[in-house]
Amino acid sequence: MKPQSITILLTLFIRYILASRENQVILAPNQDTMSQGQGNSDPSLSNLHFTHDLVCNDVECYPLVFEPTNEWQIIRPGQQIPGGLDVKLNLETGLKEAKLLETEEISTDYEFTAQFNEIKGLLSNGDEQSYDEIESKLDDLLEFAHDYKHGLKIISHEFKFITENLSFNESLPFKLREISARLILSCLRNNPPVLNYINETYPSYVGDIFSELSKQNVLEVQILMKRYLNILLELISENYQFSNFEFGTLSNIYKSTNDKQIKLKLLELISHSLQEEHSVSNLQKRNELIDVKSLAQEFSTHIRDKSIDELHVRKFFNSLFNLKKAYPNDIKVDEQFLNWLAQQSEERKLNLGNQLTERDLEQDSFDQKLIESRHLLFGNPMANRIKHFEDEL
Repeated sequence: MKPQSITILLTLFIRYILASRENQVILAPNQDTMSQGQGNSDPSLSNLHFTHDLVCNDVECYPLVFEPTNEWQIIRPGQQIPGGLDVKLNLETGLKEAKLLETEEISTDYEFTAQFNEIKGLLSNGDEQSYDEIESKLDDLLEFAHDYKHGLKIISHEFKFITENLSFNESLPFKLREISARLILSCLRNNPPVLNYINETYPSYVGDIFSELSKQNVLEVQILMKRYLNILLELISENYQFSNFEFGTLSNIYKSTNDKQIKLKLLELISHSLQEEHSVSNLQKRNELIDVKSLAQEFSTHIRDKSIDELHVRKFFNSLFNLKKAYPNDIKVDEQFLNWLAQQSEERKLNLGNQLTERDLEQDSFDQKLIESRHLLFGNPMANRIKHFEDEL
């Protein structure tokens, strides 16, 4: 073969090798190498072809790495998802979507900016018609406040305005103050980020509510008072220690109302500070306004109310239990409570002995505590010893 022919063949062979490398197909990357996981799963995923920067199917190619924008986009099959994106599952299509996270540096506007701007404009008018329109707009916003993300956005953008200009604004009709308090409450319920945001960003808010509750004009409007009490129930954690002013405010409301719901909410609030034995032992030294005898009597009365649920029974009983242990000589319970306790003990013994249902360890522990307290704490300890002896026989 002539040297010239050999040269031509070598040139063609090299070109073939280079062309093959350019068109080389790389197998799909192992899932462990993905930065944030793969895109939407697809039965045809096995038919995809991966290069170093593209994913191709029989029809088209698209980027291997998802390219986010400020708008929601579908994550294509096989795509890698960079970190730091807002990712959601579209419930209508069943597909995953992603977009860039919103930053307040880019814009302070959000989906309810227009509504609140309208409310602020109407508020400056100060007439009855404007107030009616504000009420209507707040009522519309309540539909969104229950949503996890919407609730947080409303609070993080509008909390100061809602509290200072609406809820605590004494120049407004009570209907506006009540619905604005209800809006805050709706955002708070079952939404830990909202709870944390308020407690961390506005730590004085709990004290502000107590100040509002101490005012006579609020006491005259029970529906607004209920909203404030419900907000406190969401914000105040167990073992919260009330100041003299705060406990005095709760006591004054309790004495001034005959509303059963309000009384139960007040007792539930107070019970927050009585759930641990160590927090009760020096109760009267910390707060001289607390009358442990009267407090125990209220708990022992309302715990017998058949309309309250098991959660309230536990809270009220634990409060009464700890008060009795801390002040055994001061606190006496009446025969009605002892009869209730006897009946509860028998019913809960049956529940503990039921092996057919799945056990709730927390419930079992409470049931055992209630049963043992009947004689050991609220009755004759000797009766408990005799009963145990008879059971062993």
